[in-house]
Amino acid sequence: MRTIDWTTLTFRDYKHLLIRRKWFIIVPFLFVTVIAVVIAQTTTPVYRTGTMLIAEQIESGRMLDSLLGSATPGQETFALVKQRLL
Repeated sequence: MRTIDWTTLTFRDYKHLLIRRKWFIIVPFLFVTVIAVVIAQTTTPVYRTGTMLIAEQIESGRMLDSLLGSATPGQETFALVKQRLL
């Protein structure tokens, strides 16, 4: 067995030490990684979001509707959706 002078370590000494002790680095890394993946897959997400897009059909006869004062069925449903959102 070789004795190590800890005050004068060279790059070659560090390399030798890492090669000898590689399992002390690899095993904890793999263990923590596996535990993190299992926890991430089994827990439910905390933040969830949803989006609903409502598209309004643009009609060319709106000027006539405003002049006559009557609303088309498409405008009535849009008004109901707008009221529900507010």
